Amino acid sequence: MDIDQAKQILSTYRENHAPTEEQQAALTLLESDDALAAWYTEDQSFDAAIRDKLSEVVAPPSSMDDLLQQLRGAPNVVTLPEQRTSRRQALALVATLVGLLAIIGLVIQGRSQSIDDMATFRSDMVEFVRSMTETDVTKGNHMIIAATLRKGGAPLSTNVTARFGEGAEMGCLVRDWHDTKVSMVCLNVGSDGQVVHLFAIAKDALSITGEDQMNHVVEEQNLKTKAWQEGEHYFLLVGDSEETELPNV
Repeated sequence: MDIDQAKQILSTYRENHAPTEEQQAALTLLESDDALAAWYTEDQSFDAAIRDKLSEVVAPPSSMDDLLQQLRGAPNVVTLPEQRTSRRQALALVATLVGLLAIIGLVIQGRSQSIDDMATFRSDMVEFVRSMTETDVTKGNHMIIAATLRKGGAPLSTNVTARFGEGAEMGCLVRDWHDTKVSMVCLNVGSDGQVVHLFAIAKDALSITGEDQMNHVVEEQNLKTKAWQEGEHYFLLVGDSEETELPNV
C-alpha cells in the first residue's frame, strides 16, 4: 500500500465505526509515516470544520404547509396538492444544497492563505518607520548587516544597497510580517544626513495587481515611497521624514 492509496482509504474511515481490514492497515501506517500522519490530522480537522458549519444550517420546512404556518402563525392551513407540495420540498432541498456548497466554499477559502498586495505592504512599512526607534536597529557596517539579515532569514539586499555608495549602510533589522521575513536597511543618502529605509520581501509574498503601485514615487502618510521588483524580490524605499527626498535607484 503506497501513500496515495492510504490517503484514499483513510478518507473513508470514521472514528465511530469499526475499521475494515484495509482501513486498519492504513491506520497502522500513521505510526511510521510522519507526513501521512500530518495529512490525516489536517484532513480530520477539515472534516470537523465542515461538520461544525453543517450544524449551523437551518433545515428547510418539510412542506409548504409548515412554511405557511410559520409565516402566518396559523394552526391550520389548507393542504396543497401532493404534486405541488413535492415540488416545493424539492425546491427547498435545492436551496439547502446551495447553502451547503456556499458554506463549504467559505471553509475552504478560510484554509487558503490570503496574499497581500503592495499597497498593504507599503502602508504597514511606512507605519513601522513612523513608530521605529533607534534601539530597534542593529547598527554596523556592511559585513555586520549582511550577517544579521542572513541569520534572521530575511532577504539580502546588498546588490541594491551598494548603489547608495560605500558606507551608506547604517544599520538593519529583520521583521516578521504576515508570516514572511522582511529585511530593512537604514541608509545615509546625502551630505545633509538624510536617511531612507530600504525594505525587501520575497516576490511570492505579494500580489501586484496594478503598475500604479510600482516604479514611481508614491506618498503614504506624508512620507515618500518607491517600490520596484528585481529578481525574486520586491523592494520598497521609504523616506525617514516628510522632508526626505528619495534618491534615484
